[in-house]
Amino acid sequence: SDLLVINKIDLAPLVGANLEVMERDARRMRGSRPFLFSNLKENKGVEGVAEFIVRQGGLPARPYEAPAKGSRRD
Repeated sequence: SDLLVINKIDLAPLVGANLEVMERDARRMRGSRPFLFSNLKENKGVEGVAEFIVRQGGLPARPYEAPAKGSRRD
C-alpha cells in the first residue's frame, strides 16, 4: 500500500497489542514507505491521512476540519 494506516490504536491495550512493537515492525517491513497510527473515533491521525491523499493525489490543499462532536452517524 502507499500508506499503511494502523487504526483503532485505542484498543491496543485491551487486546494486548504493543504499539511500540507495531511501530518497529512497520518500519522494518515498510522501509521508507509511510505509515501512521490512528484512532478515528477521536480524530487522531485523520489529518495525516488527508494530507497524504492531498499530496499524492495532487489535490488542492485545504485545512482539515474535524466533524462537530455528536455529528457521527452510527
